[in-house]
Amino acid sequence: MAKTKTDGFGNYAASAEDRDLILGSLPPIRGTWFFVDPTSGLAANDGLSPGSAKASLKEAYDLCTSGAGDGIVLFSAGTDAAGCTSFLSAALAWTKHGITVLGVSSGVRQFNRARIANAAAVVNLAYLIDVSGSNNRFENLMMINEGTNAAAIGCLKVSGARNAFVNCHIAGAVGSASIATKYALTMTAGEENFFKDCTFGTDTFAHGNHADAEVILAGACARNVFEGCHFLSYVSAGTAHAAVKLDTTTGGRGTMFKGCVFNSITSVTTPAAAFIQNGANDKVIVAASSAFNFTAWGLPGVVYADMPTSTAAAGGGLATTA
Repeated sequence: MAKTKTDGFGNYAASAEDRDLILGSLPPIRGTWFFVDPTSGLAANDGLSPGSAKASLKEAYDLCTSGAGDGIVLFSAGTDAAGCTSFLSAALAWTKHGITVLGVSSGVRQFNRARIANAAAVVNLAYLIDVSGSNNRFENLMMINEGTNAAAIGCLKVSGARNAFVNCHIAGAVGSASIATKYALTMTAGEENFFKDCTFGTDTFAHGNHADAEVILAGACARNVFEGCHFLSYVSAGTAHAAVKLDTTTGGRGTMFKGCVFNSITSVTTPAAAFIQNGANDKVIVAASSAFNFTAWGLPGVVYADMPTSTAAAGGGLATTA
């Protein structure tokens, strides 16, 4: 079926119904929208309309032109993994720039049903996506590595600049054994990235007594911002686990955490600090945030916490458990 241009943004559709969907429901982009439907999409489709959707995120990504301002829509159907998930059989190297990725689902903060995960037969992916490109936007998605192999240690890597992640739940290595190298997000020298209303980690598997973290910042990570994010973990033993690990982040000009919640669900002991460090590190600013079950924010001179001091509720202060 011939495709005709339908608006001034370079979007194409095969029917008036598709045109209404694009104009009425999707944000304007400079390039072309490509559609992914894990339930009814086919690799042979052109991806240019919901009725001719691709089957996987990787297929749609391959159609995008770097820097053209293209977009990808990931549909979900039902509630089970088969209808909601674009499965990856290999780690996706996201080297392109300026792509918008939008998940179509209810928009919940945790366990979003517009999902990206490892294929059931591939249990040893070290991570799912490596974003080295810049100026990309990912919104309303879940990225989860459920691999059960010891090599499946993480989920998302970001080394590009000025990427935005909005309302994304990012969880790594939820099926593998507890080891010291687990993470949901790791950043290596990524600059000026923005994470808003995202969730990192889950409380569905236990971390052992390892100095791992949901987010690892390594190298010169400059001017990155986490706003309104939730850091979630479950610890069944030991005090080594943290929400964020700083790994020699010198030269990065610091990181801002604003309005975030750091929550470690514990069954035995309490992790010592929300932030742990390796080597020399830049300053971290934590503003208007809350930490639950951690005994400290982190090392003075590295982690600067700017928020009211908790006092007993009976005295008219902030509510506390004791």
